[in-house]
Amino acid sequence: MTFPAWSLLLLAAVAGCRDGETVFQPVADSCLKPPVTVRQTYDCLRAWHGRGAYGAMRPYIDPSAVDSLIDLLVAVDELMAANASALSTVARACPGMDDSRLDLSYLERYMDLFSRDVEFIREQQKGDQATMTIQVADRLPLIELRFRRAAVARNDFRWVYTPGRAVPELTNLLRDITGGLNQFALVLSHAEGMTPESVQREFDLRVMTRLRRHAALLSASRPAES
Repeated sequence: MTFPAWSLLLLAAVAGCRDGETVFQPVADSCLKPPVTVRQTYDCLRAWHGRGAYGAMRPYIDPSAVDSLIDLLVAVDELMAANASALSTVARACPGMDDSRLDLSYLERYMDLFSRDVEFIREQQKGDQATMTIQVADRLPLIELRFRRAAVARNDFRWVYTPGRAVPELTNLLRDITGGLNQFALVLSHAEGMTPESVQREFDLRVMTRLRRHAALLSASRPAES
C-alpha cells in the first residue's frame, strides 16, 4: 500500500469522509489452490486477508515488505474490532443515539488491494512485471497495484505483490487510535445518564484528538511531489 493511501486513511477519519452509502462488496470466500496468475494472486490475497489467514499471504508478498504490511493489516484488524466494541458500548450507554459520526469502519475503504469495496478494472503484464488497476469505493483516481514474478525454485515462479513505500509509524499510530477507542468504550461502560452530546464529547476527547494529531504528523512527513 502506498504512503498517500494510508495518509488518506487518517485524513478521512478526521474529515469523516464516508463517500455516501457505498455498499461493500465481499472478498472472495475461498482460495483452494495455490495462485498461478496475477489475477489469482490478487484474488487469493484478498480472500486470505478476509479470513485473517496471514500465514498463507506471506509467500505472495514481496519479502522486503511482508513484515511491515502484515503488521499494518493486523493493526487495522485491531482497530476495526475496537470500533465494533465501542459502537456496542454506545448502544448500551445511550440507546437510540445515531452513532454514524462515531463509526470508523469506513476506513477499510482506504486499504488499496485489501479494501472491502473494490472493482477490478484491468491488468497489464510486461515480462516479469505486472500492474493491476482497481477502483476503490467508486473513488478517483484509480489505483495501480504492482506485482513481480519471483523465482521459487528452478523453473518454478510465483507472482508476488509489491506494496508501495512503507510507513512504519502508521502501525503504532493506528494502535494508539485503537487505544483511544478502548478508553472511550471503558468510560462509557461505567457512565450513567449519558446523552448524545456527552458521548460525542467523550469520543472527541479520546479518539478525535488522537486522529487529528496523527493526521497532522502524517501530512508534515508526506514526501514532496517530484
